[in-house]
Amino acid sequence: AMQGKSLRPLIEGKDGNGSICYSEIWFHNRAEFSKFLKRCKQEGKIISSDYDTFLYQKSVRTSEYKYVESGKDEVIKSRSLYNLKNDPYEEVDLLVSELVMCRNSKIYSQIAGKLRKDMEFILNNTGGGLSSSDIYSEDEVAQIVNRLTDLGYID
Repeated sequence: AMQGKSLRPLIEGKDGNGSICYSEIWFHNRAEFSKFLKRCKQEGKIISSDYDTFLYQKSVRTSEYKYVESGKDEVIKSRSLYNLKNDPYEEVDLLVSELVMCRNSKIYSQIAGKLRKDMEFILNNTGGGLSSSDIYSEDEVAQIVNRLTDLGYID
C-alpha cells in the first residue's frame, strides 16, 4: 500500500487538512517485465491468471479516503476505496464490501467517482515534468527551500 501526505501545505505554512495527494507507481522496465512473465508462463512457472498482474498503480487520497486504480497498459484492472480514518491499514475495500452487502445507496461508489474525477483533474492539469520554476518564482523557491530545511527534509 502506498502511504503519504502532501508536504505542500507544510511548505506553504498551512495545515494539511483538505489537501489531496496523488501518487503513481510504474514498473520501471515494463517491456522486460512483460518478457519475463511471458517466459515464466511458457515454462509453466505461473498460470495465466497470475500473468495479468498490475504494471501500474495510481492513487489519490484525502484525509479520510484513498482511491486506488491498478492496471496494465493504461487499462484499469481493479479499483479500491479505503476509509483511512476507520481502516488505517487498508484492510477493507469499501467498493468490494458495497457489492457484497448489496447496498442500495452506493455511497462508496459515489465517493470513488469523486476521487476519480480529482485524479483526472490532477493528471490533466499537471502535464508531467513540471519544474519548480513553472510554478514558483525564484523568491518563492528560496522560501520553499528554507521551509524544507526548517522542517528537516533537506540539509
